[in-house]
Amino acid sequence: NIYQISNQRTMGTSEEDTIEQLTKIVEGIIAEERKSRQLLLHNDKEGLEDVLWRSYGVLQYARRVNGKEA
Repeated sequence: NIYQISNQRTMGTSEEDTIEQLTKIVEGIIAEERKSRQLLLHNDKEGLEDVLWRSYGVLQYARRVNGKEA
């Protein structure tokens, strides 16, 4: 998945405050992603490795990759 982080409220907020808010949000997303990754690894390491190796094989050997495979 791809996330877009943007600021919709800029009136009356300094650039520093906006950057600080967005930094906190991004750090929270990073922490959640790491927790999810560890949970996946802990609960189904073999399944996760299978998905990763299959994806690696597609990227290494496929001549064309469609949207579903990407």
